[in-house]
Parts: sequence; structure tokens; C-alpha cells
Amino acid sequence: MHGRGDVIANPALGIVDALRPLAERLTPPAAGIRVHYLEVYGDKIGQASRQYTGGAAVGYRLFDIATFEPADLDRSLEAIASWRDTGGQRFYSEDRLVDAAVRDVIPLTPRLATVNADDLPANIQGMQDFLRSHLTTTLVALDQQAAGLPEGIVLRTTDRSRIAKARFKDYERTLGRDTKH
Repeated sequence: MHGRGDVIANPALGIVDALRPLAERLTPPAAGIRVHYLEVYGDKIGQASRQYTGGAAVGYRLFDIATFEPADLDRSLEAIASWRDTGGQRFYSEDRLVDAAVRDVIPLTPRLATVNADDLPANIQGMQDFLRSHLTTTLVALDQQAAGLPEGIVLRTTDRSRIAKARFKDYERTLGRDTKH
């Protein structure tokens, strides 16, 4: 949406304004390209904005960092798409991500637990129950007026080969009821 020094920024939803101070204080890597993936949330950002703020607060959380070499961008569009779709990106490990977040003073998305994949539910009702038992309220409310209902949980294997988001609303819709968790 915007990079340091860009002349034109996308003003939609105030996301660029929320991230500009962070972008301006980050230092470039010694070599290559580093991309920070952040979730921006709060005032007027997404349908769940009122779950995070009752006012106009906006926050952000870091959920990933990847590095690229300039040569990665010299490939054809088809080669870049194939590289992206087959996991060619170099994402930080969890330990390295935590270290970068501490060093750069960027809040991370909340970590809830480490769960053995065999312990994850294999059916819809089981996953809805799993969500309810692991996350009863948002962990990133921006003020006391936030409604506080969580959106869901991101599930990720340690080797990063699989990433999925289990959203309360999706399981409620599939089960044919709106329980508001």
C-alpha cells in the first residue's frame, strides 16, 4: 500500500497512516529486501472493527517477515507466481520473528498455545468447541469500549508448510447458528 519514500499512498481505511511511523523508523537490511506482514485493526478497518475499539483507535500487530533478493524480482511474472505458490519465500522462523519484533519494538500477533496436530479436532463441531475453549475474548482490544469478541485463531505448522485461519463466524455459519461465541 505504501513504501518509505513513496509519493502516492493508498489512503483507504487509514492503514497507511497507522503504519507510516513504523515504516519510517525501520532500518533497511544490510542486503536484499525485507517485507513485514502486519495486521492493522480497529476504527473502520474491517467488519469486526468494533470488536477492537469503541472509539477511533487503530492498532497493528506483526505476524510475519520475509526476505527476498533483488534477483527474485527479475524473474518473469509466471516464474514469480510459481515461486510464490510453491513456497519459495524465505520467511523468518518463529524465534527470529520474535527477536525482530523485540528489536524493532513491534507488537506480535498473540500466541495462544502449541498444539500437536493430532490433537486438533477433525470435525466442524469439534473445531468450534476448540475455538471457544482457546479464545473467549479478543487479546488485542484497543480500549475499554471494545466489544471484545475474537475473530478466530491462525493455525500454523512449525515448518510453515500449512497455515490456516479458523474463524468463529465460519463455523457458526456452517453449523447454521449464530452463537456470538
